[in-house]
Amino acid sequence: MVENYTTRYDDLKKDLFVSENNDFYFKFEYEDPSNPGTNLIKSPEENYAGFDARPQATDIYSEKYNVLYFDEEANIKPGYFTIEVW
Repeated sequence: MVENYTTRYDDLKKDLFVSENNDFYFKFEYEDPSNPGTNLIKSPEENYAGFDARPQATDIYSEKYNVLYFDEEANIKPGYFTIEVW
């Protein structure tokens, strides 16, 4: 999904039902913040949908979802998926 954000941004927008007139950003957070690699986000040299920093939009909609994922040992773990749309 991180790679698709960079390589197929418009297609990913459609997959996530983000309006054509809006832009978006997302991140994944593991529930245990003491874990190394806690956040799965775009790397710092990448940007927010063509911007160098989070846009200073007056209307940014953010939604945080509880998710379950499998770790490298096939254990089910909780985490959070956050999407911001502006």
